[in-house]
This record gives sequence, structure tokens and C-alpha cells, in this order.
Amino acid sequence: MARYDPAQLVIVEFTTPQLAGDNDWNIRTKTRELWNQGKPAPTAYRRVGNYAVFVFHAANEQAANQLIDQVKYEQVVQWLGDNPNWLREAQRQYTETMLGTFVSVVKASGLAAVLVLASADCSERFCSRRDAPAVVPARLFRCGWNDALEYRRPHRGDGSAAPAWLRKTVDHFAKKRDATASRSKSLYK
Repeated sequence: MARYDPAQLVIVEFTTPQLAGDNDWNIRTKTRELWNQGKPAPTAYRRVGNYAVFVFHAANEQAANQLIDQVKYEQVVQWLGDNPNWLREAQRQYTETMLGTFVSVVKASGLAAVLVLASADCSERFCSRRDAPAVVPARLFRCGWNDALEYRRPHRGDGSAAPAWLRKTVDHFAKKRDATASRSKSLYK
């Protein structure tokens, strides 16, 4: 309750909008009843959000309505003591933190996958360059294909195709080996 010269302002707050709506209907009915009977009643009444706002002893209804117009309903809860909902608040903060961590891990994993794929592509391009034949065996070892002759077949045992550059390289060295072997056999005959 607050005093404004001759007028008195009374604000009653309800906890829910439904409760405020139900009481609004009851208050309007009762104030009309009091006015019709000529008994003391508020000069003006209005519901503002969850507030029931009354003005008593105002000079006129227009002054009372101007006073009510200055009342604003702000839906902000500020606990004067300890928050009784501390557990819910802690759970909400924990959930937000875990969600942020999960999103960060997914982003980092995606970035790592992209970097691995990009480096694998660069490695494959480096390993598949057309170098001099003397460099090829070192290239095959560097790329991890120790059993290079196994790749002479167009398809491996598991049905997947060997890389074309590897088949060509292995075929080149196999032909070179065969030619060298046939030359050495002809020399010893």
C-alpha cells in the first residue's frame, strides 16, 4: 500500500495468471456490488499481469486510472533469502555445461576427421607422383605396402580394387625384373 496525496494505491500479487484471472472476476463482481449498494469501494480497479491494482480515495476516476497506468508488471523473481529451487538451478547449469562440452567434442572430432582426410589425400597424392623408377620402391615402403607384388592382380582377395598407380608401378617393376632375368639367362646359356 502506498499513499499519493489523498489517494491510496494497493497492489495484490497472485502467484499464477490463472489465479489472478479467477480473482479478477470475483473482485470486479464485488466492486460493482459495493458501488450499487452505495458502500465504500475502490475508486478504480484493474488487473495488471498477476497484480490486482486498487486505488482508494482518489479525487476522480481519471486520476485513479492515471495512477494505475504507472504500474508495470515485470515477471522477474528475485529471492530475498536462499533460493528454494537451488537443485533445479544446479541441474540446469550442469545440463548446459555438459551440452556445451558435447558440442565442443563433436566439433573437434569433425575438425580432426577433416584434417586426417586432407592429410591422407595429400599423402596419397605425394605417394602417387610419377617419379623416376628408382624412387618407386622407397615410395611403396613409405606408403606402407610391403607386399607390393600382391597388388599385380587387378583385384585383391577381398574383392576391392588396388589403386591404379600401384598396379602400374608394380607391373613396371615386374616387367623390368622379368627382362633382367631373361637377359641374365641368355648370357649364361
